[in-house]
Amino acid sequence: MLLPKQSAEGEEEEADPRQQLVEMLVEYRRIKRAAAALADMKQSADLYWQREPMFGNLVERTIAPCTVQQLLKALAGMTTAPDGKPAAFIEPQAYSVQDKMADILQKLQRQPQGFMLNEIFTAGSPAEKVACFLGVLELLKLGLITISQAQRFAPIYVFGKQGQEEANDVS
Repeated sequence: MLLPKQSAEGEEEEADPRQQLVEMLVEYRRIKRAAAALADMKQSADLYWQREPMFGNLVERTIAPCTVQQLLKALAGMTTAPDGKPAAFIEPQAYSVQDKMADILQKLQRQPQGFMLNEIFTAGSPAEKVACFLGVLELLKLGLITISQAQRFAPIYVFGKQGQEEANDVS
């Protein structure tokens, strides 16, 4: 490259090899920067974890159109037992928490010294027992009754506010 070039009129000038080297270095620098940026993105992405989609494996199904008669027939089939007898209808038994609260307060008026908590749960359906328990909780919240237990696993006693004070005065 240091030697003088003999230019011939018919020859084209050769491309400067330095220019090609500079272009390659610039391209290398651009790729190196892009690789560093991708490495940074991968490093930050490694800090995150994602779970598999919850419903990714579900298959979408279509339901064949039904007529009203077919739907009514299916409903009628659900209301009869497999042996052909009609299904039993059970009436809901609703118990009022307010009624159970009143029952507990009446029991405390009859027994001002208090009573054991399990006495109010001796009879009745599970729904009635739940209403009774909610009544006890509501009376506690309102401050109309107190409950006490001498030690762990001992019976729980229910007292009216006056009954609790009288029981404490006696003992």
